[in-house]
Amino acid sequence: PSYLLLTYVFVFLICVQMTAKSGSPRNAAHPLAPPPDVVRATRAAVNLSQEEAAFMAGVSARTWYRWETGLIAA
Repeated sequence: PSYLLLTYVFVFLICVQMTAKSGSPRNAAHPLAPPPDVVRATRAAVNLSQEEAAFMAGVSARTWYRWETGLIAA
């Protein structure tokens, strides 16, 4: 189950990045966006560092950190 959740979080975050690059407001929260605690718990469940998770999602470590802390919407 944790791998299914991880897949959901990564796919969702990658889709968000793609739409953000096409002109959508970057910090507008998507209604299905995983909350920061889910992003953090999912990454921790599969023993990835923030840097590793960011690399897999195709974003910077800083962006990943902001998703996990809620500084920017996923």
